[in-house]
Amino acid sequence: MVARDAMRYLDSCETIMMLVYEGVKAKRFLPFWWSPEVAYSDMEDEAYCFENGKICLTEPFSRPVYMKFKGIDKEIKLVEHSHDEPVIMGINSKEYFKDVKNIFFKYGGYGIEFAEPLYKMGMLSDQPIEVDGNMVVPRNLLLKLTPPAPKYESEIREILDEGLEDDSGAMVVQATGMKDGKKVMVETYVNAPGCVESFEKAGLTGETYLTGQSGSFFTKLFVNDQITQTGLISSDMLTYEQVDAYLKYAAELDITIETTVKEV
Repeated sequence: MVARDAMRYLDSCETIMMLVYEGVKAKRFLPFWWSPEVAYSDMEDEAYCFENGKICLTEPFSRPVYMKFKGIDKEIKLVEHSHDEPVIMGINSKEYFKDVKNIFFKYGGYGIEFAEPLYKMGMLSDQPIEVDGNMVVPRNLLLKLTPPAPKYESEIREILDEGLEDDSGAMVVQATGMKDGKKVMVETYVNAPGCVESFEKAGLTGETYLTGQSGSFFTKLFVNDQITQTGLISSDMLTYEQVDAYLKYAAELDITIETTVKEV
């Protein structure tokens, strides 16, 4: 959605970089604020990128970039991670993304820092190995030992009452291309409530608030007869008018975007 919005500022697009940092850290041992099953599976899977006009597979945790996000007082390492945006946007590159040739999704944060050495050890694998004469699936052992993400209000409240060591995060899309004969970068920050504020607003974690509320806005577009397309569509295929309606719904729940365009 944010990458689609950025296209209105470009005549042509060369590269789209999606950068996501999740920096919420509880005082207790809690590696993930979402499903550990999904986290470990995604982090073991090969990642995708759209490079030189082709969908490619990359190794998870590879090809790091380093980013100094606004409001974050340290440089963040972001790595390859299995997400579907480069695939979907790559398929739609000509029609909806100004014929972009390169699309990357990079991910960083405490969950990545926790899981990367486990990946290098082979602990994220779902293939059995023999240990003292017994066949063991490394990922199953990890799942047995990893606490689940909090789901209920009482669970979240207990964690927040203990205190957080960090309640930060950032989501940025950088789209580089040409505008009026000049090379520019369209940089868009997504602003949303953090973990503590999300709980105060809705009894949810920041992870659940952003992903859940954002999904609900598409339902509002359907209910309000603002989706006119038929067949299988993704958010990347919305018109700018539909994007504006979506962003209006988001702003009502304090999910906003901040876009700057600068020559590079």
